[in-house]
Amino acid sequence: MTNVDAYAAIEREFSGASNAEAIARLDRAQRLVLHGYWTDRARGELTTALTFEFMLEDLLTEQAPAALVALAERAIADEHRHVDWCLR
Repeated sequence: MTNVDAYAAIEREFSGASNAEAIARLDRAQRLVLHGYWTDRARGELTTALTFEFMLEDLLTEQAPAALVALAERAIADEHRHVDWCLR
């Protein structure tokens, strides 16, 4: 499975009826616990993205090969996608 396929599968699951039904069954206390958990995970993903951003800056300064720069840029985009998923 490619990353594109994996990301598409995650997006399908988010929008699936079974996911919406499970969310609807949560009470307020359960929602608060999950909100806290996923908000904390989002913070962690943002921290990772920031680390990759510093790394990218260093790679650019050192005139690293384009392929390496592209990997760092992709890593940043992936981490931001993870933040979005956590917050959803």
